[in-house]
Amino acid sequence: MIGLTGSSGKTSTNDLIAQVLPELGPTIATVKSFNGEIGMPLAVTHLDQGVRYIVLEMGARGIGHITHLTRIAPPSVGLVLNVGTAHVGEFGGREQIAQVKGELVEALPADGLAILNADDLLVAAMASRTSARVLTFGVDNDADVRALAVAVDASGRASFTLAAAGTKAKVALSLHGVHHVSNALAAAAVAIGLGAGVEKTAAALSRAVLVAEQLGNGALSRTWLTKARRRHRRLALVNQVSGLAARRRRCPCPCCG
Repeated sequence: MIGLTGSSGKTSTNDLIAQVLPELGPTIATVKSFNGEIGMPLAVTHLDQGVRYIVLEMGARGIGHITHLTRIAPPSVGLVLNVGTAHVGEFGGREQIAQVKGELVEALPADGLAILNADDLLVAAMASRTSARVLTFGVDNDADVRALAVAVDASGRASFTLAAAGTKAKVALSLHGVHHVSNALAAAAVAIGLGAGVEKTAAALSRAVLVAEQLGNGALSRTWLTKARRRHRRLALVNQVSGLAARRRRCPCPCCG
């Protein structure tokens, strides 16, 4: 079982892992954002003898919540993405959030695998809280799994060179936003940590798409479509405002046309 937690990026990374790990064996993952004490166990009910890996999001609203989830589904791999300010009012500060997120790596067995974000100091410090093997990922700091030469095209899609274990391979994400580089690195670290090759992992990431849920007939769920339409409207508004700002910068006098 692979548990993942973090203040942001859980569902996107969950989707990416679910599309990278099949290189190693049949994989299922949490659907939507079902990551609490009721939703997460629903994913476990889909386990059967044909499944090799199950990816489980683990959310929390307070101290002990992730510990409770790890008792329901004990992980052998634990991934901590980041410690942000989401729900900071409930926790009381980022340090308290880090204390809760670190419960995931504390639950790992000695022969398990902890995957930590080297670019987040609060996450990197969790290495001292586990007896499991630690594998790090990052862009800005030295890490076991790194993104080099990060670039973003005109459509906002990121590309980078995936570097790990002395091997490099090109990744061209179809996802929009440079923030997905960290999510992709996290997914790559899971796959590589479990024995996948760097080149196959890079190829799988380049093929990956984000789909919160896909129905049996291949149609996208209403929830996913609603979110996509909202993003489209927001992007349209940003483009409209940017266009107005550009026109306002033009000099109105006749000599400038």
